[in-house]
Amino acid sequence: MEITLTKLTMRNFKGVKGERVVEFSPTVTKVYGANRTGKTTIADAFRWCLFGKNTEGKADFGIKTKDNNGNVIPELEHEVSVYMLVDGQPTKITRTYTEKWTKPRGVAEKVLTGHTTTYMVNGQMYTQRDFNEYINSLCSESLFMAITSPTYFVSLKAEQQRSILTQMVGDVSPASVAQGKREFEALLQIMGEQDIEKFRQHLSYQMKEIKAELERIPVRISEQQNDIAGLTPAQPVDWKKVEGDIKATEAALTRIADAIAETIADHSKAQEAQLAQQQAARQQVREQIASVQDKMNEITSKHTQAYTAETSNARQQAQTALDEMRRAEKALEAAKYDVKTAANKIADTEKWLERMGNSIAEFKARWQQVSDSTLVFTQEMFICPTCGRPFDEENVDATKAQMQANFNAEKARKLDNMEEEAKGLEEEKNRLTTLLTKLQQEKEEASGKIAQLTASYEVAQQAYNKAAAPTAIMQPAERIAQDSEYSELGKQLASLQAKLATMPLQADAGDTQAAVQGLQQDQRQLQVKLNELNAMLHIGTLIESKRKRIAELEQHEQQLNAQLTQLEGQDYAAESLLQCTIEELERKVNALFSFVTFTMFDHKINGALKPICECTVNGVPYSDLNNADRINAGIDIINAMCQYKGVYAPCFIDNAESINNVLPMQSQRIDLIVSNDNELQVIPQ
Repeated sequence: MEITLTKLTMRNFKGVKGERVVEFSPTVTKVYGANRTGKTTIADAFRWCLFGKNTEGKADFGIKTKDNNGNVIPELEHEVSVYMLVDGQPTKITRTYTEKWTKPRGVAEKVLTGHTTTYMVNGQMYTQRDFNEYINSLCSESLFMAITSPTYFVSLKAEQQRSILTQMVGDVSPASVAQGKREFEALLQIMGEQDIEKFRQHLSYQMKEIKAELERIPVRISEQQNDIAGLTPAQPVDWKKVEGDIKATEAALTRIADAIAETIADHSKAQEAQLAQQQAARQQVREQIASVQDKMNEITSKHTQAYTAETSNARQQAQTALDEMRRAEKALEAAKYDVKTAANKIADTEKWLERMGNSIAEFKARWQQVSDSTLVFTQEMFICPTCGRPFDEENVDATKAQMQANFNAEKARKLDNMEEEAKGLEEEKNRLTTLLTKLQQEKEEASGKIAQLTASYEVAQQAYNKAAAPTAIMQPAERIAQDSEYSELGKQLASLQAKLATMPLQADAGDTQAAVQGLQQDQRQLQVKLNELNAMLHIGTLIESKRKRIAELEQHEQQLNAQLTQLEGQDYAAESLLQCTIEELERKVNALFSFVTFTMFDHKINGALKPICECTVNGVPYSDLNNADRINAGIDIINAMCQYKGVYAPCFIDNAESINNVLPMQSQRIDLIVSNDNELQVIPQ
């Protein structure tokens, strides 16, 4: 689709007052003018008419026209019409922005209550939704921004630029690069679903672990060799002979054990009879000891129970005295509280009586004032309030008589009411006086109880102090020590225990013991020899196990070296595949352009790759280019995007005065050039 701008009309748009018409060449149009003469306004009007935004992508900007004082001129329609060819078909698009003024009820003037926007396509009214769908059918807003401004694409974030460029060149995957290359295809089968970077990270971790293990294996072999050197005897050892000596010694030990058992069996019956007699005698003495201990325990229990009873009785007496003292103390505190309460009530009642006296005195003054009051006639009382003329004489007398009667009636009413008030005051005074007398009597009664209750508390306190410190009670141990029967039983117990200690515990072994001891002596000597032989054989076993361990470590070392070689080969193949993929992607991307070059990856010092998207011209980054190269870089990008999308639209080049040689464009070009012209000069080429 090719969009060509033929004419643009603005009415009250931004700084334009009235209507301005700008016509364009289908190829190149140059717009000259000094700063603030409206060059950018043309680009803003074109984009606003289609998308409701200015060239910066802002929807909220100063559309309304202002007067010389900077104030918005009210009730103006702000309108832009765009005349263009869409694939050769004339098309007119109009957007109108209107203020909405209404006159609220009760307000003299109209007020601004909102705005409305209308949309026209080829003279037909469109709803906002239908209008947006129509514009989007011509060209999406994002694509329109990209192909109408040389600075738009490079202003996007790197990942957005990279995504767009990747879409333009199609899929460049390791699988597509590996196709037809046996080494790469085999690598992809090993990788499975992993991407190259993660696969290489995993390989790096594996190789690091293997190398660390390879470094540890020589150390372990050396440790085993050192252990063997330390264990090997100075003189050569016949290990087979050592094993034969062990078997012969074990057989001799078995024969001695059998001889010991036979000797013991021969003398066991005689020893059993002798042992039975000894056990019967010892049992008789044990029974006598138990009888004496039972009697001693009874005496101990008797004295302990007596001590417990006396102690419990003393504690009970102390608790009873304490309870009595607490009751007396509580009664005393209650009496003191009653006295204090009565005193407070007396003070309050006396205050109320004092206030009542003041109220009675004030009432008497009011009574006297009402009683002494008389009606005094003045001249103003007998003048008509309507016409201001004095009353006739007969009317004056009648009025005086009526006024006097009214005054006397009101005075009598007030005195009657005050009589009731006097009775109420007298009753309240009598009530308070009676209450005061009662309270004083209660206080005297409570005060009289305090002395009596104080004496009761002191008596209870003395009783408690006496009960709390009873005469010392003799401990059970002291009672037992003074018991003569217990002392005599103790002597009997000691005598019986001494007798039991001297009685034999086992039968006399006699010759049997001597014979067994001789055999056991031979047995111990043979056991020592057997232990020495086993220790020697254990050393041989350790040496053999360490030699086997060395062989295992050497075999493991060979396996790890083979595995490391395999992993290093996979890593090299993965690195080569990744490099080929990067080169293919950058080749395809840069094949789209004639002026700019894009770097798609950043090679880190540690060998890692960071996806980037950096635009350069002859190796110079876009950020370091002069304005002319930046414009041509943007044009080169626009040309590629237009060719890829098949959509061409007018391209506005701001600050075009900074470039002499502009790259050719298939799209319509509108150069906005800063000059000394105070009025816009539009020159189609």
